[in-house]
Amino acid sequence: MTYVHEPFVLYTSPMSLSKIHVTAFYLFFSWPENTDFSAQIKIIESWCEIRKIFGLLLIGPEGFNGTMASQSLESITELKKFLLSLTHLDEKVQIEFNDSQSHFMPFRRIKVKAKTEIVTLGNPKVLPSTEKNESHLSPKDWNTFIKTKNPVVLDVRNDYEMEIGKFKSALNWKMKEFTEFPDLVKNLDPPNKSEPVLMYCTGGIRCEKASIEMRNQGFTEVYQLDGGILNYLKEFPNDEFEGECFVFDHRVAVDQNLQPTKNFVLCHHCGQPAEISPFECVQCGINTNVCETCLDCEVHDLSIRTCSKNCRHHYQMGHKSVRPHLDSKKKYKDSIRGTT
Repeated sequence: MTYVHEPFVLYTSPMSLSKIHVTAFYLFFSWPENTDFSAQIKIIESWCEIRKIFGLLLIGPEGFNGTMASQSLESITELKKFLLSLTHLDEKVQIEFNDSQSHFMPFRRIKVKAKTEIVTLGNPKVLPSTEKNESHLSPKDWNTFIKTKNPVVLDVRNDYEMEIGKFKSALNWKMKEFTEFPDLVKNLDPPNKSEPVLMYCTGGIRCEKASIEMRNQGFTEVYQLDGGILNYLKEFPNDEFEGECFVFDHRVAVDQNLQPTKNFVLCHHCGQPAEISPFECVQCGINTNVCETCLDCEVHDLSIRTCSKNCRHHYQMGHKSVRPHLDSKKKYKDSIRGTT
């Protein structure tokens, strides 16, 4: 999944001063035949707008996948029931919700999108079952497996996610996009396909498809962390997982206690996480943050040390001065962190 970061805006709603309830979830299931997804989008967005629920929800033939938030715990409780009603499945079907809290609203609006794949492997024929099986390891069983059996541990997230946090024994295979996974598996070392392989991701959804792909390629002992890193950190903070967990919203990442990061912001050039270590924009002089990947380009392009695409443009054009402008990104971050 590629994260496209929208520019920050100054946002001073009272919602940013209260506890926000966040929930991440997914479910693979077949929608009723001839479902009109355009109509479903309108219904879901309207339902959420009335209850002041914000976030991103992907829907499609495979099921749904999303992260949503509200200031009201009651609204989140209603949301969970509403999502189950959309499936038209038996009430015994379980949707696993990874709940956390934030001191600011990590979304600006509610957005529902229709997708062929709710998590993009590049092969819609790889379709997980609605029900879980014995390949899903609880955080406790995961810990025991890692500490006693020395398995191969695969992180099926993108490389920039892994750079800010991972399981200590995880193999780093520099995956840029999830669609690369099938080809990377073909070259996996060791080649012994009977050895146990453990895999994990943020909330579990990428592992659902990755585990099927591995079995299709002949691996016989494939396990996944049930509920992903978010579920693991609920039970075992500061244990086998080190660092922080990247999330696809304006929290950027959550720490070991599932609280919004205090160490990272999103790079305004590429949208990847950047450590908070401000330097001055070479065009306008205000403090800014740029990720290490982009900074590696500064030897050939000093314009990367700018606070925005606008300042970068002016610098590249050779404009010697610009009018002072509002650093909305810094103001937004300072306001939600209570530093202004």
